[in-house]
Amino acid sequence: MKGVLRYSRLKHLLSRKVESAYIVQFGEINNGSCKPDDTPIDSAGIQNTVKISSSLSFGDFQSNIALPKAKLLRMAPAKIAQRITEQFLLAETQTNNESLLSEVSVGGNGYINITLSTTELSSMLNSMLYGPSD
Repeated sequence: MKGVLRYSRLKHLLSRKVESAYIVQFGEINNGSCKPDDTPIDSAGIQNTVKISSSLSFGDFQSNIALPKAKLLRMAPAKIAQRITEQFLLAETQTNNESLLSEVSVGGNGYINITLSTTELSSMLNSMLYGPSD
């Protein structure tokens, strides 16, 4: 049960990081930010866009944030996902959270694929088997 709770918290953390990367790249309507052609950006509905992956070949988690935003931004989902992924990775590098993830990539259809590091997976498994390490 503890591992499931940790997995849920991790999913929420990743959702917030993807959302933050989206906001840095494209802005949000609440603070008056606009995309380059001055069309306001609607940030509604981008929370909790990270889901457990449908297949391990796509990583441990996936986000489809780029798909519903493509029409609004008038951009291809893959291009939106690429910009979000680049921002996400930049933020991860700056915060030294490299042991959490082993890969963040963009699928051809605009999904963002997130793979946990073996260190993180091992820690989750240990937590499930033996309880928290702290």
